[in-house]
Amino acid sequence: IKAGQPIQLVVIHCDLASIVKLSIDELALRHGARFRFVGPDSLPGQWSCEGIRRVVENLASNAAKYGAPESPVTVTLRPFDSRVLLSVHN
Repeated sequence: IKAGQPIQLVVIHCDLASIVKLSIDELALRHGARFRFVGPDSLPGQWSCEGIRRVVENLASNAAKYGAPESPVTVTLRPFDSRVLLSVHN
């Protein structure tokens, strides 16, 4: 994500929805209230919390920087079967 720096995957029990919400709340402080979260209130499981946080920050930050300033940035988290779909749209 940052010029060749790898993301270390440390998998622990945490709440994926909380991580995504916290990431976009922090981005809203820098980029304004353009961010919207769509997903479940909670999604506990075994995740690489720090790795996912960095990915969400990178994707959502790029969407805010390079998208139209008046466009909202929607971060969607959708569980299905034994997987989760994370998408960022602007």
